[in-house]
Amino acid sequence: MNYLLNEAQSASLKELTSDVSRSAQPFYERFGFVVVEQRQPEVRGVVIPNAFMRLLVQ
Repeated sequence: MNYLLNEAQSASLKELTSDVSRSAQPFYERFGFVVVEQRQPEVRGVVIPNAFMRLLVQ
């Protein structure tokens, strides 16, 4: 993740976003991502809870 954050800064990106599984949310939060929206998409009849997360790159 540190590599990706450095690359984002080098490319002058303003934000990073990701659709993240519930179990991965704490990992992304440690790097400053915040939950924008909790989602519950259905794939082949199975609900797969996840979160849309965003980080403002500094």
